[in-house]
Amino acid sequence: MKKNVIIYGFLLAVVVVGLKTLEYKWMVRDISQPIYILVIAVGFMFLGVWVSYQLLNKKQPQKIGSPNQAAIEQLGLSPKELQVLEKVAAGLSNQAIANELFVSINTIKTHLKNSYSKLSVSSRIHAINKLKALNIVK
Repeated sequence: MKKNVIIYGFLLAVVVVGLKTLEYKWMVRDISQPIYILVIAVGFMFLGVWVSYQLLNKKQPQKIGSPNQAAIEQLGLSPKELQVLEKVAAGLSNQAIANELFVSINTIKTHLKNSYSKLSVSSRIHAINKLKALNIVK
């Protein structure tokens, strides 16, 4: 971050020195004001495009607490299975999860059975540990 600030500060200093030099040379030679404004506008346009390109092309770090989408896709977990697993990781019972999601307890058991097979685990604790290791749940 410090490196970027130093680079941008240096570039702005170079631009200011360049503009002051141009201003002095052009005022001495009486070049018309619209051309001077055009040169400044074009310069700042290119500077703005470059800065935006630098800022937008950086990869955003993964937010803390956001699920690891690559691992979810690799495991093939459906959104409902993931939702049920998040509730399991929060410590809810099957009945409590069913009540929160407005589905039957058998649906929750089916989602858990499918999730366990996709995660290659056989219990809630192993599933939670694997999900935490893969950074899918907190």
